[in-house]
Amino acid sequence: MYDAAIDAFERAERYDGHSRDTYLSLQIARAKKARVKRMPEPWQRTILFWHYGLATPVRFAISAIAFSLLWIALTLRLLGLRRMARPLIVTSLAVFVLFGSSAMMSVLQESAAPRPSFAIPPPGCSARKVTASVGEMRTG
Repeated sequence: MYDAAIDAFERAERYDGHSRDTYLSLQIARAKKARVKRMPEPWQRTILFWHYGLATPVRFAISAIAFSLLWIALTLRLLGLRRMARPLIVTSLAVFVLFGSSAMMSVLQESAAPRPSFAIPPPGCSARKVTASVGEMRTG
């Protein structure tokens, strides 16, 4: 019964990142599903704070910036500035791996998530006409 709500709140968190309202609503839905007053926070949320705290597009942007910095650092290394390049290579590679894998995991979760089913009205059709035709189908 609460599975659809949990899925919707998890999708909202993937799209928009962490917000207090989404997080509390997700906790309430999980608690009601488990029939307990309060659910403990999963350990993953604490350790992987960047995955749950930032929206997917933001994590993609951070990983793209880190990837660019990695190439800049490799170029500096080729130019003979090894001392300056080494920390930049290590840092940008670590950030690229963390944020890139996090963003790709969100894409994978989204592709595996069930899609909500709803009717899209054809062009030129108002919501009032769609509601009326659905009402006619139910009575007729």
